[in-house]
Amino acid sequence: MMARLVDIDKLEDPFKGTPQEGNWITTMLAQLLRTAPRADAEYVRHGRWLDTETAPYQATCSVCGVRQELEFDNYCPNCGAKMDEVKW
Repeated sequence: MMARLVDIDKLEDPFKGTPQEGNWITTMLAQLLRTAPRADAEYVRHGRWLDTETAPYQATCSVCGVRQELEFDNYCPNCGAKMDEVKW
């Protein structure tokens, strides 16, 4: 099963400065959020391969700008961007 990741800071923000802030339920919820297990995660970057005129079997990553061999189709091996943006 894949872990579900949430931004805990965004969950706490709606209660700050409201009458519910001192409520025992929101206090328990805030304590639960602060003590929840943490995971190292980062947002997925999305990009696409840009054609290069000079090298027929190479493309440039639209996120990091590094030229790569086209053996890496789904992800950029340099920055990890997922290559799923559509060419227009």
